Amino acid sequence: MMLDWSHEGLQDQLDSLADTTQLIFVHPHCHQQNRVVHFLINQDNSIYICFEGHNLTIDELNSQISSYLNGVSLDQIKMIIIDECDRADQTEFNLFLKSFTDTYRGIRIAVVSRFVAHNLLEDEEFRNRSQFMPVSEEFMLYDYARRDNNSTLVEVRAFGSGRVHVNGRLIDNWDGILPRRLFFYFADRGMVARNSIFETFWPDLPKREATNVFHVTKRKVTDVLGTSFTKFGNGFYRIAPEIELSYDVIHFTELVQQSIVKADSSAIELLENAIALYRAPFLNSEQDYDTPWVEKRQSELREMYGEAMAMLAGHKLNVGLKEQALGYYLSALSILNHREEIVEKVMEIYQERNQLTDALELYDWIKDNLNSDYGIEPNDSLQKLVEIIKQALDKQN
Repeated sequence: MMLDWSHEGLQDQLDSLADTTQLIFVHPHCHQQNRVVHFLINQDNSIYICFEGHNLTIDELNSQISSYLNGVSLDQIKMIIIDECDRADQTEFNLFLKSFTDTYRGIRIAVVSRFVAHNLLEDEEFRNRSQFMPVSEEFMLYDYARRDNNSTLVEVRAFGSGRVHVNGRLIDNWDGILPRRLFFYFADRGMVARNSIFETFWPDLPKREATNVFHVTKRKVTDVLGTSFTKFGNGFYRIAPEIELSYDVIHFTELVQQSIVKADSSAIELLENAIALYRAPFLNSEQDYDTPWVEKRQSELREMYGEAMAMLAGHKLNVGLKEQALGYYLSALSILNHREEIVEKVMEIYQERNQLTDALELYDWIKDNLNSDYGIEPNDSLQKLVEIIKQALDKQN
């Protein structure tokens, strides 16, 4: 289900928190974090505190808190929002937060930070009165305070520069580029033969040398993650059974595939969710340039993203949302720049809106693309449509 970012949707999320929840962590991986903060600030009987400075100590945190609360009657206060918490030294902040929540037991505390207070969440009593907001497994927003610890949660965000969290902890030191690349390859493939790994990473090395380099690199991956990510059996490496893998590329592709067999309203929700996950091209950081398997996946997923926008546009058109449909069709064409059926849909919308010149310009654009890349002319349907539009334009003139 699509996360509802309206006031009513956020209110439902807040109301769904357990009565025993004193501490709300505004989810650090939420790209709409500011919207959640603004919503909380506008709650009745709330007070907003924003830290200033860098590497703040517990004494500095307490001093800033005191300056905000000086003269404020806390009798009617129901929530204190403390923002920019990542300005503090994390060890010092954890000590501060434990003391602060103990002092103000009758008030809900909302914490806004880019980091998770993992050491505190290892305290069962503290964890039991904490929750994350918002929570949506579909959008890779997990409640680390309420998770079953029998498995290792590995969150992989490959749309963009590539980020990995293990049980909420960011992996920021890969001990070199190669372990990082091998990890993302395993995550993306799910199951892969050893020979395929060698051909991808060490095609010019003798098998014996490739085997040695592979095992050294794989061991580094294990050391970095703190757990074994794969298991070997029957000639294949697979994701280890104790790993709970949450991978944005998998979520994206599954949502697009599910939409194919759905009616308009359900398909629209699925495709909007998929498009929201695709925030940037696959592994687009400098360290991943000139990596053939990455470039191949970038191309595949970018095309799927274009297809998703074209499909969404079609469903929007079916339910009468022509303005939205037009926007998605044009976005799809920026990727799928040879798709005549999409051009035809856009030209028909332009025709209805009497944007005849725009329609003809779009026809010239697709004609140039087809001629230069494939040496062909637009199909008969498009040629007939352009003649109709030219006649209409001549009458106007």
